Amino acid sequence: MTLEVGRLTRLKSAIDNTTTMKADPMSASALAAAASKFRAQVADALDDALKSEFELLFPDKGISGGHDIFAQARQAEEARVILLGISGWLAGLVKTGEQ
Repeated sequence: MTLEVGRLTRLKSAIDNTTTMKADPMSASALAAAASKFRAQVADALDDALKSEFELLFPDKGISGGHDIFAQARQAEEARVILLGISGWLAGLVKTGEQ
């Protein structure tokens, strides 16, 4: 499978824009949903070897939520950290894929 540099670059840009959202209780469910969707889209764009590496780094464990404001704040920050990690991984992948 050929590395889909264009698709991965677009996903990285979308992830980067999403991570500019403030991680707070009001954005918790939106950030968690975005992290799940972006994770699935990136995994879908990878070949088996890269997908194995991606799965090890970013396992599909779900993001814990909660009803109180502190649990929602943790959920938002956890989603944001995952998205930032995926973005960094994509940056490295695209850089090495273009060489």
